[in-house]
Amino acid sequence: MKSKQHTYTPARQRALAQRSYGFVALGVVIVVLALAQFGEDGLATYLRLRSHEKELVNDVLVLEEQNEELKQKLAGLASDLSVLEALAREEHNMQKPQEEVLVVLPEASAQEIENP
Repeated sequence: MKSKQHTYTPARQRALAQRSYGFVALGVVIVVLALAQFGEDGLATYLRLRSHEKELVNDVLVLEEQNEELKQKLAGLASDLSVLEALAREEHNMQKPQEEVLVVLPEASAQEIENP
């Protein structure tokens, strides 16, 4: 049996070398993309962090609105003493001298007091 020997011309050798370099470069690109997709700081982590950032931005907007409402309420309390007095009576059960405060208990609490 005769063995076949391949003889390559210099042009053919350059073409094979360029093709080999192309495959190596493609392999490197695939590995880099795979690491970018699935690595510790990959695309999934990036997308999760972007979603979390959007949630935090929304939270900040809500808190800024609440802060503005509270500032307006505080300004109202500082300028109108009757509002401040009503708030003190309702939320803190405060009273004027010689005044009685009646506290209405929920149904369950009232039964516990009547039948200890």
